[in-house]
Amino acid sequence: EGYSLISESKFVSVLGGPLKDTIGLSEQEILELADYFKAPDGRILYRQFCQVIHDNVPDMTKYSNLVSGLEWEDPYHVNSLSVPEERRIMLLLTKIATLVKARDLVLLPHFQDYEIIAKNDGTITISHFARVLHFLKIFVAPEEFRLLVRKFLKDGYTVNYMAFVSALEYVYQYMERCGITDLGGEVLPNFRGRAMNASLPKLPRPEVGTVPTDAVFGVQKIFHPVLNKPRDPEISSFFHTSKTTR
Repeated sequence: EGYSLISESKFVSVLGGPLKDTIGLSEQEILELADYFKAPDGRILYRQFCQVIHDNVPDMTKYSNLVSGLEWEDPYHVNSLSVPEERRIMLLLTKIATLVKARDLVLLPHFQDYEIIAKNDGTITISHFARVLHFLKIFVAPEEFRLLVRKFLKDGYTVNYMAFVSALEYVYQYMERCGITDLGGEVLPNFRGRAMNASLPKLPRPEVGTVPTDAVFGVQKIFHPVLNKPRDPEISSFFHTSKTTR
């Protein structure tokens, strides 16, 4: 005992006897602990075991806070969701951004009108957020609306519309970088990613079907006389016809 050693049987009997209900270890786990703290002579270094249990707890009172509380003051702060929910919210924001740009809508004035009345700083209530989306004809399903609220919820009862608008702008800038929009800023209806296409579009031909080809290329000499352009009747034929009728 001067070397803080006890026999393996005593170590097992202590952990499996009076302390069994307290620590809740199985017999296999107790044997694994005995093997871990076993000395070369087969006895157990129980003092090292006690030091690991009692003296290895760090003193956290000497550490300062990692979160100061000012992070929530970020006007573009959003909440973290699970991986499937984050993927779904990105798809939902992409749909909304496409709809907003296609209709050339401006979202900020609709949210800022309420902010002037309620004197909120970049936030609106959940009900007003729903009314603005409905007024702009951005119709979302109930579960999609709840997902938007969970993502941009602030203070438990308001929606951070600044972060919502910023997220839509980020999505549209991403589409511009990836070539999903044309030169006019419109979203391509049939975007195929980065697939290359070497065929050029056909030029408009308004003369097709309205102007005769011989008027454009001139009269062509054709071997068959039936296909030749008929000639205008001569003036002498009219006199000959009038003479025979007398």
